[in-house]
Amino acid sequence: MSLGQCYAGIDAGGTSTRCVVADARGSILGRGQAGPGNALIAGHDQVLAAYRGALAAASDAGQPDHLHIAAAGTQVPPGAESLAAVVTSGNDAPAAFAGALLHGPGVIAIAGTGSAVY
Repeated sequence: MSLGQCYAGIDAGGTSTRCVVADARGSILGRGQAGPGNALIAGHDQVLAAYRGALAAASDAGQPDHLHIAAAGTQVPPGAESLAAVVTSGNDAPAAFAGALLHGPGVIAIAGTGSAVY
């Protein structure tokens, strides 16, 4: 079953993986969390399981149309492409920047397993 015009975002960090599912208007439909999401640290199998777990916790209605994975370490494990109709990925720093500073100027410092400052 498809969620129908729904989108998911995964924040895959060294200590946890968080997922938000939203509809085409940007209304949040659900949130989920699972274990470590950095494939360089936790390994591909554990990280793929975390992606699946966070996505399932955010929505049990099926596969989203588009999933973007913002990954610490930028490595996304094989198999992630099966989680949505379209899967894209990138480093987690630009995603954090966009989310934190969406409504105005500011400074963001990421100080976790990795670090970045904008």
